[in-house]
Amino acid sequence: MVLNWVKGFNDMNASELYAASEGKRCEGKRECHWCGSACDEKWLHDEPPLLIGVRRSFLVARPGSPWICAGCWLWRRQRITVRFLDDTIRDNQSPPKHSWFISSRNSLAFTPNHHSILFNLITTPPAHFVLIIRTPGSAIDVTLQTAIVNETNNLTINTPLWFTLDNIRHQFSLYELDDAIRRDSTGKEPGVRVLATMFEGLLPKSPDEPPAARHAGHQENLPDARILGRRVGKKQ
Repeated sequence: MVLNWVKGFNDMNASELYAASEGKRCEGKRECHWCGSACDEKWLHDEPPLLIGVRRSFLVARPGSPWICAGCWLWRRQRITVRFLDDTIRDNQSPPKHSWFISSRNSLAFTPNHHSILFNLITTPPAHFVLIIRTPGSAIDVTLQTAIVNETNNLTINTPLWFTLDNIRHQFSLYELDDAIRRDSTGKEPGVRVLATMFEGLLPKSPDEPPAARHAGHQENLPDARILGRRVGKKQ
């Protein structure tokens, strides 16, 4: 059984979705040292040996396994060509040094210059996605095993969605995000406040309009509901 902090709230690990976006699969009879996904005996982990008296990192799902899965191996490459949300590319990059929007179709990095594109992706979500945010200039390497796959087949605007900020998990909903951007993020969950700051100015302010007036019928499933000024549809 995969640890809850790794699997999260979905049957798929983020490393499995990342592998799929790269045309690979996490498969085999072993379990990945980092994330617990299925793997074979092809790649060894690069974690330093555990020292006596030093606690092992909580980022390790299977301490006894020396092997890692395809997704974690792909993630830990040091020199790849990264494609960004605006379709630009940058060579000789390392995935843990970037922020990411990952779906089964592709994995795209982003910077603050791409927040408007990211906003559209979040509000018209694919069937599965992972959102990983790294603070610009941070010394932290972001990980796959802390991320959660969001499954959106039965999504409503109140459904909890997840992302990581510098490997810390945060929660938001499209309803709360809309209200925070249009009105005020005071009192919202930390994840909502983080995204509201990122997407500030992308929606018109409406401080005097109660949220219920903007979201009549907000319990409906998203494919049939209006949210954030557009009809939400599914992408692969």
